[in-house]
Amino acid sequence: MWKKLKSRLKKISQIQIIGALFAAAMITSLILQLWPKSSGLPASSEPAATAAHPNAKENPDTPSKLGSTSLTKKTAAEESLAVSTPEAQFIAHLQDRFGPYLDLPKARVHLLEKLLGYLKQHSADAELSDTLSAAKILLEDAFPGLADLLVEDLQSLLDYQAWLKAERYSLANLSAEERRQQMWAKREQLFGPAAYDIWQSQWQAEQFATSVAQIEASETSLESKLRDYVSALKAHFSDRQELLFNDKQQELSNRFLRLDSIQAQLRQLEGSAQVTALAAIRRQLGMDEAAIDRWRHLDRVRQERRLNGNAYMLRRKQLEQQLTGQQLESALEGVRQEFFGAEAEIIAAEEAQGYFRFSEAALIGIN
Repeated sequence: MWKKLKSRLKKISQIQIIGALFAAAMITSLILQLWPKSSGLPASSEPAATAAHPNAKENPDTPSKLGSTSLTKKTAAEESLAVSTPEAQFIAHLQDRFGPYLDLPKARVHLLEKLLGYLKQHSADAELSDTLSAAKILLEDAFPGLADLLVEDLQSLLDYQAWLKAERYSLANLSAEERRQQMWAKREQLFGPAAYDIWQSQWQAEQFATSVAQIEASETSLESKLRDYVSALKAHFSDRQELLFNDKQQELSNRFLRLDSIQAQLRQLEGSAQVTALAAIRRQLGMDEAAIDRWRHLDRVRQERRLNGNAYMLRRKQLEQQLTGQQLESALEGVRQEFFGAEAEIIAAEEAQGYFRFSEAALIGIN
């Protein structure tokens, strides 16, 4: 494929030569037809065949010896062969997938990333200039009316990728906030305001994270934090909030429940108050009552398991103070069986690797 694209580039410079050859053939044919029969050249019962110019039109008054049906079948076969080539199939894929959306900068960049991946797959060692030339040919074939705009976007994308590669070590040494600022500044420099459309998902996530950090730091009630959290979701993901609240309720709930300040406030609640608070959180984040009931049951199972685990850890600590060596191991084996039954072997294997699952604080509503 790569050689084919290179040959197409070379053909651009050969057009004048081809045109001259066509003209010479036509002149030669004309001379042969007008030359006197007495010249000694062999006479032909039919006019000599001439090479037709690619742009020449067939005379409608001249019957074709092949017939119109044959010509039509040949054209269809040629078109079928062209579409069957990998390059033509790739162009058709780009047209089908991205064609209706090329008014959006984000769609154009996704198209160009797909194109670069295709070119890299077929010629990983190509020079940048060759890649640009090959990309321009494919873009002109696929989207002739938008090729200039797409090539301009492609150059910006390549410049951005080159900058990321050149600055990767410097960026790694910056704080998260400084790194974000520099990356957005470069995106704006190369793509202008369209950068916020191209990297929309990242922009939304970063802005939401900032809001969540503010919620975490605020000294307000659990109910107030929940209201602010829901408001931030709606503000930063206005284009897909329905999807989030309908399909991502658990992810939204977990993000909120994992905040240290929320866990601290939930631990201050006991019994039914904690159950009520968890139900309110899940309800506000899109869960229906059936789902809330299922989570309420799971919370109860988790709490019972946690209480059992805490009791085990207490007994284990007592044994470690009283026994050592093989006596301790034998005693622990019996205690694990007492507390965990069929799971005793799993707990033993974890502890042999240095992991004690019940030594970590539980996250209420999470585990």
